[in-house]
Amino acid sequence: MLTWGGGHYHDVFDLYDQELAAHVDTLLALFKRHYLTAFDKHDFVPLFSSIINYLTTNQELQALMHEAYNQSRALAEITHAFQTTVTLSEIADFGGQNNLATQLEINYNLAGVLTILTDWQKGNINASVTELTTSLAAIARHHWQ
Repeated sequence: MLTWGGGHYHDVFDLYDQELAAHVDTLLALFKRHYLTAFDKHDFVPLFSSIINYLTTNQELQALMHEAYNQSRALAEITHAFQTTVTLSEIADFGGQNNLATQLEINYNLAGVLTILTDWQKGNINASVTELTTSLAAIARHHWQ
């Protein structure tokens, strides 16, 4: 039994899994808080601002996402959680229509946003938080008008 930060874990892998799950839950809560308003008002700045702010201020999540061994695993977990959440939201918004085109569009958009955020965190995209937020919001607004 491993004790870390007040929690008890079976091993280091259990610690990693629980920490990542907590971060994914927080990111999804931020998404859900701003998702419907973003689409209703065609204003995606609060949505991207909240997610980017969480990513930039949470060093623990940054470490989980950038560690070479865990990077693809963390990104896969985050991607899967968002794909599931967005797909269910989109299906509900479109009267229960679950079609291949909708699923492909969701996966395509999520992959793009997550790749941009990952590249930005790695320093491969030279932009301030504000520039990144407004640019992603403009792309989303253009795409979903």
